[in-house]
Amino acid sequence: MDLRILALSDIHGRNAGLEFALKKIAEVVPDALVISGDISGSGDLARITDILNGIKHPVLFVPGNMDPMAFTEAVSKGHGKCQNLSGRRILVSGIGFVGIGAQISGFLGDVSDLERVMEPSDILVSHFPPYGFNDRAHDGEHIGSTALLEVVKRVRPRLVLTGHVHESPGLMRSGGTVYVNPGPAFQERCAVIDVPEDGDVLVELFSG
Repeated sequence: MDLRILALSDIHGRNAGLEFALKKIAEVVPDALVISGDISGSGDLARITDILNGIKHPVLFVPGNMDPMAFTEAVSKGHGKCQNLSGRRILVSGIGFVGIGAQISGFLGDVSDLERVMEPSDILVSHFPPYGFNDRAHDGEHIGSTALLEVVKRVRPRLVLTGHVHESPGLMRSGGTVYVNPGPAFQERCAVIDVPEDGDVLVELFSG
């Protein structure tokens, strides 16, 4: 079954990001909303939680380094359609999603755990990007995770969705894997991704 994803990242609790997310959901009508971390970080956390819990589509997310544990737990408990992917594999329309979140200290979780749950046909959602893929900081340096890159190379997921590096939105392809950083939602950026049962993953990047 084909699957349409609305990919967001780095909302940072800002009204502009939340309003943009709701607008794109209405326009795109995705099968799943996927958020690559840093949902909060500022603003009214209870309001942000209520908004996420009110979305009718499945919402899959990983926490970012700006998402406090209390917020992550509150969102996860909101309702059955809003789920924290970190360290888990969840099926949506027969397609596997696996996630790895960031810690408040700014480090990834245990990357080695991914290989126990991820399959080659899966979609990997990570707040931090793998090294060399949509990870250039303002100074031009690559700041992605080399450990995550090694796991991706070994398992070869079909699609990798990331965030964190605001200045490096984009689409890259390598070794059969598609890498997408939709860019920060508070800057009105997102990606609409169509994942067919067979064939190429189609990606369209949007910016306000």
